[in-house]
Parts: sequence; structure tokens; C-alpha cells
Amino acid sequence: MKKFYWLKEIPTTLIDCINRYALATGTAQRAMYGANAEYNGHRVSIHKLVWGDWCASYIWSGNNVIARGEFQTCVDSAKRYYERGHKGASVKVTLYSGDTLSKEQIEILKKAGFEETDEEGVARYKEETFPQYDLQKEVPNAFWYRERFGSNFGPDLLLKSKNIAEYKVKVEEAMNARLNRR
Repeated sequence: MKKFYWLKEIPTTLIDCINRYALATGTAQRAMYGANAEYNGHRVSIHKLVWGDWCASYIWSGNNVIARGEFQTCVDSAKRYYERGHKGASVKVTLYSGDTLSKEQIEILKKAGFEETDEEGVARYKEETFPQYDLQKEVPNAFWYRERFGSNFGPDLLLKSKNIAEYKVKVEEAMNARLNRR
């Protein structure tokens, strides 16, 4: 599995995830209203541009560049953004095919608090740290259910559930009740 450096995602709650998803899937105007909400931290990517400069940016209603230029500048800017403490914020150094980090760059990352991990490490961290992580992963499906079948299927069922098994039972019960009304 491919390793990378990152600043751990700041933990979110289930309600944070629902709020974030609602912002991201609503209108562009609503997304802009919530761009700086404290529950709406962004995943910043530090990556090398085609012409050799480094860039720190995140996607929210388009590409938002925090810094461009030297590696140190991008790391410092991304860390300042991360230290604002918005829930869900993280920083990842993304290396594309052929890109490598020098020993000096790795030292810069370590001094800034970055850790080396892989996708399995990220998943383990979230499962151990985030309350109701199993339900948080289900948020996009809850919005899909609400869109397809009405309000009694959506995020409200997630909020009323203690775990994923209970949520799935509630969805099934709601589906059966809907089918029996016809």
C-alpha cells in the first residue's frame, strides 16, 4: 500500500457530517455560506505542479489555492489552515507518478507534525477516533434515500440510530411501511 505524509483529520461528529454533506450537495450559494463554518474543515493537498512549483489547495466550490511556490511555504500555509481547527480538516502530501520527497522535505514535514501513513492507517484512525464512524460513512446514502423516498428516510434515521445495524433496520421498516401504504 502506498505511503504518504499527513496531518490527521480533525474528528467530526455525525451531525457535522450531515451538515457538511448538506452544504456540499445543495446550491452553490449555500456552499459559499458554509465555506468557513467550523464544522467544514477541508482536506488540503500539497502537491507538485507540472512546472515544478509546489501548491497547497483544497476543493470547495472550485479549487482554492492556499499557497504556491516553495515546498516550505506550502507546508507552512497548509499547517496554518489546519491549525484553525475546523472539524474535518486534514492535510495530505500527494505525490504523483515520478514525484519524490527529498530528505530535507521529509524533515520539514516531520518538524511540522506530519506522520507517515497509508489508507489503511487512515481508516483505522477514523474507526478508533471518530464517534459513530460507521454511521458517518452512511451519510451520502441517507441523503439518497431522502431524495428518492421522502423525508422519513434521510439523515433523521441516522441521528436516531446507535449503530449501523440499527440504522439499516430502521430503513427497512420505513421502506416496508411505505410499500404497505400503497
